[in-house]
Amino acid sequence: MCPLHQQCVPDINNVSLFYVCSPTMSLITLNNISRSFGSQDVLSGLNLDINAGKAIGLVGRNGSGKTTLLKLIAKLDLPSSGHMVGQPNLRVSYLAQDPKYPAGRTLFDEVREGLAGVEKIEIELRELEETLANPELKNDSDAYQRVLDRYSKAQERFEMVDGYRLDGRVEAILDGLGVARRDWGREAATFSGGERNIIGLARVLVQKPDIMLLDEPGNHLDFEGLDWLEDELKRFAGAVLLVSHNRYLLDSVTQRTWELQDGKIEQYSGNYSAYRAEKILRMARAASDKRRAEREANRLSFQMQRLKSWASVYDNPKLARTAKRFEKRIEDLRNTETGPRDDTRGIALRFGGERTKGTIAVDVRGYTRGY
Repeated sequence: MCPLHQQCVPDINNVSLFYVCSPTMSLITLNNISRSFGSQDVLSGLNLDINAGKAIGLVGRNGSGKTTLLKLIAKLDLPSSGHMVGQPNLRVSYLAQDPKYPAGRTLFDEVREGLAGVEKIEIELRELEETLANPELKNDSDAYQRVLDRYSKAQERFEMVDGYRLDGRVEAILDGLGVARRDWGREAATFSGGERNIIGLARVLVQKPDIMLLDEPGNHLDFEGLDWLEDELKRFAGAVLLVSHNRYLLDSVTQRTWELQDGKIEQYSGNYSAYRAEKILRMARAASDKRRAEREANRLSFQMQRLKSWASVYDNPKLARTAKRFEKRIEDLRNTETGPRDDTRGIALRFGGERTKGTIAVDVRGYTRGY
């Protein structure tokens, strides 16, 4: 039985993933979540579900609160109001943009440590093996059987976390992300910020959690590493909440898009391109509704002025009350929502046709930025 859900079934084609969760299964539900910093409301009344097997792109302007939302879901921060409900035994892994590592541990060991508890099980297995090898224990059959039972259960736990293949998986991930093998033995704390980000990404990937929260995972990868990451995320059986400025990665991986704007989440079906197309339609409809409301407000305003004039001339309270109702209707029409705002910024960039790395990554000419 799946450790999370009774409805899930074993995946016989991938022994390392164990179970395929129903795509309609909600792993985490956010109920009226808000987060404020002082007088600034960053998130306001969010009601969201993260479902098993779904990859969601989280987009929005810099500073809109995307990282804040990821930290709340990862339980690295607390909401100002509202609450979250998650499945029992849920495993959530979060990739921060600038992770820090303690001194004294190599890159390889730091990634391997992503599966917390594996090393403890290994130590337990070695200690039990030494105990079982003690000839004096074999003279006490009951004690020997108790140790053997403990050893069998420890082996089962080790197999469940894919412990016997863990080193091979760490190697495959580091190779896929383009980390040079000569660096695997270096101390993790000595790497640059971008390199530490790749180490953190490898740690998250090796865990194979139920939910991956990825904050700009492709920022420091080369083209080959990005291609490998794209394929890895497509194969991932759990849920992904992905923040990225790489539209190609979002298009390739995600099936839904959440846009964070003014503290609110607007949800869209489909990848980034589908989101952009749908948003343009929503903006066009909203603009049309706004123009129609303005025309109606102008028409009613003319009639309201006439009613007020007649009410004054003929001292007619009924006409005055009707004019007051018109005034309220005009106010409502002029407060019609303008719809979603387009926060994208247009920048003209021209790249060469070859996907190669060089000394100069981007050559920008005549660029200006204003606020």
